[in-house]
Amino acid sequence: MRPAAASTSIATFVSIASFVLAAPVPLAAASPAPAAVEQSVVEQSVVGRIDLIDRTRGLVRVGGSPGTGGKALVVTTETRIDAAPGLPRPSGLEGLRWGDRVRATYTAQGGCYVAEEITLLP
Repeated sequence: MRPAAASTSIATFVSIASFVLAAPVPLAAASPAPAAVEQSVVEQSVVGRIDLIDRTRGLVRVGGSPGTGGKALVVTTETRIDAAPGLPRPSGLEGLRWGDRVRATYTAQGGCYVAEEITLLP
């Protein structure tokens, strides 16, 4: 009797598992449309001198005009670091120095400002 009961319970389990796997999952309701996510990202920029570099954490603070306090930016592997025409190109975050004049474009993501591009200015 045991083998018959075991085969019945296995057959029941297989039929329930196939029903669960065959049931459609509405993905559109679970996550917003990609177009809606892209529209919420707004790029901003700041021009000023670098007054803080933390290479271990990947942070750069660019001072804006007097009284603004500047912006602390997170530098990621996707951040483009470049130089204005005629200036030597910096080699990543290591090529930036305290006091360098830069233009940084950034987006607000997850409660912090993520640098998209940092350009060394004359």
